[in-house]
Amino acid sequence: MPRLIAQGNGDERSYELPNNGRVRVGRSRHSDLCIDHPSISESHCEIYVDPMMVMVTDMGSTNGTFIDGSPIQKSELGNGQLLQLGSFSLQLEMETHRVVMPELENHAAPRPTTLSNGLACCHNHPESPAAMECGHCQKTFCRPCVHVIGLIGGKRHHLCPVCHNHCSPYTGHGNTRKGFLCGILNAFKKITGRFRSN
Repeated sequence: MPRLIAQGNGDERSYELPNNGRVRVGRSRHSDLCIDHPSISESHCEIYVDPMMVMVTDMGSTNGTFIDGSPIQKSELGNGQLLQLGSFSLQLEMETHRVVMPELENHAAPRPTTLSNGLACCHNHPESPAAMECGHCQKTFCRPCVHVIGLIGGKRHHLCPVCHNHCSPYTGHGNTRKGFLCGILNAFKKITGRFRSN
């Protein structure tokens, strides 16, 4: 709850303010906050309080209303600032709550880069083999992930879904078809080599 604490006036009292609402301050006993001091007018100022701010409005007082020594007609009063009604000084004290966010450890599993058979997989779909590779970010993708653009009859361009740079067919271990054909070709060369040596 905000409060005003008397400063150097021979008055050690503090005056509680509501969390929400208007408070009329003056020397009159009909004021919401009555302060009996000769420099304070009968109806000196109005203080508006809400959860976001404290606003002070001078009510045509004789000796003026000041915040940190500067005269005001209507101004916001911040936490710790000095409100002067004539020569009577009050300091605003508001409760401040420190919010501490706990640091959460990132236990997310690392993104897989290969399938169970050792072949490269799609960056977005770890269960799908890679068919395209981005030349910029080096990520691999299955064909449905890659954006294809091009005019009818013109050359098609394959764009990376992550960085939007050019993708080309993946030539690493992820290209199952190429690996399979190379394996057959190598096996055939070995077999024919044996027959020739015999």
